[in-house]
Amino acid sequence: MFLYRQPRDDELNKVAKLFHESFNQYPFMDLLVKREKIIFEMHKVLTKAYFKKHFCFVGIQNGEIVVAALLKHRDKPDISLIDNIAAGGDEMNQNRGIFSIEHVNGG
Repeated sequence: MFLYRQPRDDELNKVAKLFHESFNQYPFMDLLVKREKIIFEMHKVLTKAYFKKHFCFVGIQNGEIVVAALLKHRDKPDISLIDNIAAGGDEMNQNRGIFSIEHVNGG
């Protein structure tokens, strides 16, 4: 049986790791970023932005977080550049994260 709840602030890394493990193998990730640490940081920034502005729910089974969902509040605007910066995106940039994103040639 699952127990669903909002995660605590100290569980941010666990939730971000779950999203990272779930979406890391998407084909476009290899096109944009070559380093796995940067991809994890991108997931962490997005997760933190949702923690602050919208909703995040986790499913707990046997005391472990095994599922998570990021839900947008219908009455609030989407996550913006400012939200990403406030969630730590500026730190990612300072660690050369933004420079790790490569140009994707459409042809």
